[in-house]
Amino acid sequence: MIVSSRDAQIIRHISRFGMLTSRHINDLVFHDNTSSTPSNRVLARLTRDKYLARIERRSLGGTGGGSGTYVYQLASKGWVFMRKQTRYWPFRSINHHTLAIADAYVEVAKLERANRVEVIGLSTEPDCWVTIAGADLRPDMHLELSLPEKRMNVSLFVEADMGTERQKQLKEKLARYWHAYQHATEADMSVFPVILFLVPDDERLKELNWIINSGPDEAKALFRVQRQDSFPRLLLS
Repeated sequence: MIVSSRDAQIIRHISRFGMLTSRHINDLVFHDNTSSTPSNRVLARLTRDKYLARIERRSLGGTGGGSGTYVYQLASKGWVFMRKQTRYWPFRSINHHTLAIADAYVEVAKLERANRVEVIGLSTEPDCWVTIAGADLRPDMHLELSLPEKRMNVSLFVEADMGTERQKQLKEKLARYWHAYQHATEADMSVFPVILFLVPDDERLKELNWIINSGPDEAKALFRVQRQDSFPRLLLS
């Protein structure tokens, strides 16, 4: 099974997130091209050769949005190429939560190309899930970044909030993170990440901040809330 290094890069990106839009792939792999034609041709070839499969078109806005933007997942040969241990089971519909996580990573990648940040470490679900002192933590993404302008590193558990979880669920999630932070040892992780919620709008931002501020005073510094369209630029301000 012979694929080019660029083909392999595309397959790995899609494997990591589960699904990506053609816009995501263009931003991550074909960012030096002024036209989308080269990426469209490669994606069409990988789809024809059964390394990738289209789910459907995505018509929403955002980094991966736009009318006519296809969403891709691994096909059977891509599954084998990535040495997946489980049976191949394709997605039947778009998971907008998954694409929101990818949106966030694409914005980080853009800043890294501009030398504004450096990605030291990255893992996505389920690889970033961890249990500490009985608390089951399931962030969507773990990012460790170097911020050269600030001469500092930051570690983040990213939660892509779609505005669908009820307040009771959010309070339970916050409590699990706070419990884990209080009981984490050096063996669990050398630096406990800041929990960053990325929310869709100002109304959800206000709601989450209110819930956080209603909790223990000493826990507030562990959490941050940003709009999805402001990440990660606010980290640099």
